[in-house]
Amino acid sequence: MTKSEVATKYIEYLSNGAVEQIVSLFSADGMVSSPIYGDKPATSFFKELTKIENYLRYLRCQKVSRRYEV
Repeated sequence: MTKSEVATKYIEYLSNGAVEQIVSLFSADGMVSSPIYGDKPATSFFKELTKIENYLRYLRCQKVSRRYEV
């Protein structure tokens, strides 16, 4: 796969939340360097990121549902 194809797949998988597919684009010892979370193995980074995203989504839903309580 070319670098361009990897980048295209990465964006596609990221937009779909396909964590396992994202991680499959990295080598077994692949690392992610994040300005917020530092250097982490790709597997750990994307799984943690998914947990954070799910938690934030949950909080947004709670806020919306409370707005409509009678």
